[in-house]
Amino acid sequence: MLLLALLACTPDVRGLYESERTAALEVATERPRDWQPDISLQIAGPDFEEAVGIALKAALTRPQDPLVVPIGLGFEARLKPVFTVEEAVLRTSDTCPSCLSFDAELNGKATWSLGPSSGTVPIDVSVKGVFALEVADGNVIQAAPRAITDVNVKVMDFGGLKVNPSKQVQEWLTEQLSERIPKIKIVELDTSLLPLRDLRLRSQAGAVRIEALSDVPGARPVGVIEAPTEGVRLAISETALIGLARRAAFQQGELTMDVYADPLEMNIEGTQFTLDLRLWRLVGRGWWRDYRVFGDLSVKGGAIQLVPTRVEELGKSPGAGLVDPLAALFEGQILQAITRSVAQTLPAAGGQDLGVVQLRAETKAVSGREGALVVDGKLLVRAPDAPKRP
Repeated sequence: MLLLALLACTPDVRGLYESERTAALEVATERPRDWQPDISLQIAGPDFEEAVGIALKAALTRPQDPLVVPIGLGFEARLKPVFTVEEAVLRTSDTCPSCLSFDAELNGKATWSLGPSSGTVPIDVSVKGVFALEVADGNVIQAAPRAITDVNVKVMDFGGLKVNPSKQVQEWLTEQLSERIPKIKIVELDTSLLPLRDLRLRSQAGAVRIEALSDVPGARPVGVIEAPTEGVRLAISETALIGLARRAAFQQGELTMDVYADPLEMNIEGTQFTLDLRLWRLVGRGWWRDYRVFGDLSVKGGAIQLVPTRVEELGKSPGAGLVDPLAALFEGQILQAITRSVAQTLPAAGGQDLGVVQLRAETKAVSGREGALVVDGKLLVRAPDAPKRP
């Protein structure tokens, strides 16, 4: 009778585990009108200007037929313009909240031929246009050319051509840019690793800002993280990160010997982190032990590293046994789940993708501040592969 009475007083750990599992696997679906992001990705203006410049260059260097310019009396000159992009400056556009206007300066020349005669014509061009940030296929964030609003061509020296081809070059260039500027692929999100409820795209002072709302219930916003002056800056709230890691741990289930891992809370300050971890053992009525894991945060070989350095025990249920928390941490792939969620949010150029300018981030620094994990990276821009002319 005494044994039965003691068993009756022992907490039902298995029931508590199932309750926590249900909460961890819960997915938020509501989309509040005035939601605040728990994930943000910001790209500095100068880096995106480089991407726009490469997109313009790609449009101008594709194979094209010569431009025909009427001379008079039935004669026609053939011009082959060649341009370089000297500068591309971005600014916020009134066209739409996610639009960016660009002003570009082109420098070039056109070789011409007319019968046995030939020569070159120097050309200066200014171009104005608009890119719009958009979401394609539900998970690809890109900047698509929206309009060429103005093309101004100046030919100061006809180079023996005896006629000013400015109008023809302007019309030709407007058509080429309108049809051939490639999209700029910013990031492709793996929604299996980072499920989102909503996305919001913004342009500000020539920079790009992507705001996202994860499906982690109760995740706190990332707050105001200042924009980078160069490269890319990713910020994810600690609560969103630990919510994703906790979900992954419960989805994995048993580690070994009826032991289950449950990451409860994560705090990051500078380059140090703490992770509160509960280990469950579901044998009989079961038991649990709580630990606090201390560790270092760094970047090695372009990848984020979370390295545990020591462990403290916080508490336990009656009759709790012993389990190595670090072994369970790695076997449960909790730290890997966190770094995977971060890594796939950064721009990463994929395989061959004709006609698209792609960005790739090279992680340079990582730190914790204001309740968020902040990752800074250098942006590398990959030009599209030019199609071969048949």
